Amino acid sequence: MAIYRRLILLIGIVLLSACSSQYAYRLADWWLENQIEEYLDLNREQQQKLAEAIDDWHVWHQQEELPRYQELLASLQQNLEQGEISPEQTLKLEEEAQSAWKRLLNKGGPLLAELTLDQDDKQRQQLYKQIEENNEELSEKFNDRSAEERRERGRKGMEKQAKEYLGKLSSEQKARIKQWSEEFQLGAEIELTERLRWQEQFRAVLEAPRDEHSQAKLMALFDNPRENWTEEKRQLTDINRPLQRQLFSDLLKLSSDKQKTRLLKKLNKYQKLLEKMAQQKL
Repeated sequence: MAIYRRLILLIGIVLLSACSSQYAYRLADWWLENQIEEYLDLNREQQQKLAEAIDDWHVWHQQEELPRYQELLASLQQNLEQGEISPEQTLKLEEEAQSAWKRLLNKGGPLLAELTLDQDDKQRQQLYKQIEENNEELSEKFNDRSAEERRERGRKGMEKQAKEYLGKLSSEQKARIKQWSEEFQLGAEIELTERLRWQEQFRAVLEAPRDEHSQAKLMALFDNPRENWTEEKRQLTDINRPLQRQLFSDLLKLSSDKQKTRLLKKLNKYQKLLEKMAQQKL
């Protein structure tokens, strides 16, 4: 699941490259093709099909998606200028991000599904090997850490993210992040179990005789809607996401004028970069 979600997101996020540069956006076709081929062992014909599709995705992304990102960023800037951002407004941003994911899936998913289904036995074994290596890496990472270490890692990671946008954090903001790190539910085991369950379904589709429904089945797995999750995964998400929304809202409430100015300047910088990227010749 993580591999394919990452690949589809790369179509949009790597093409966006808002945290990088216009130059990176122009070179995104080449970079994205190499990233996909790290997971899928493609023959020459498949490589050509992928290259042509990525060119099309790039044009689509510039013409259709960049204006949407500009509107979303402008809305966020307006909310910040007017004052605080509530957890409900943060939820709306999440919903916008989910809509963007759906569009990326609809645009890039069918080709990824086709390329995956076209893999011969040797290619599939290579893909399975990559999946197993990722599983082992993830399992080792969490098995070697205690619950306290995971929470401390979460706290440090959140502080780093907040500092990137707000600058030096106040003692109150650090205390609020520490409170959040003690409240969120640890779920590495749940996520890993969900990951393995998804992979079993994925392999079942690839190993079954191909028919007119195969691509739709794979696309449904790529989408991985909430109703397909285990109850444990749904409960984990229902606990942690509201905590994150409230944290985001509280950190902004605790922000100084200097921090808010820094954040607005950073968002304005991204907005100008998006405008240039939308105008550049690919």
